[in-house]
Amino acid sequence: MIRLLAKAWAITSVLLAVWFGWLFVSVYWRNRSCFDENARCFVDGVVHHDAAFIYFWVALLSLFSAAAGVLCATRWRRPAP
Repeated sequence: MIRLLAKAWAITSVLLAVWFGWLFVSVYWRNRSCFDENARCFVDGVVHHDAAFIYFWVALLSLFSAAAGVLCATRWRRPAP
């Protein structure tokens, strides 16, 4: 049961990492050259803030969490009878 939960955790973490990575690319990375001194970027009437860089850190933490889940799923052993 623990292995199943660890696998589910790893899959969920990978999906979150992909989603936040996509948010980072679409919100921050594409518009990184147009930020002004107030850390704002105006594109097509939408204001993007430099704080969108936080998506990168959430994606990175999700990848580390997925690695921990995979490690737990593969290394978990049953106690000897």
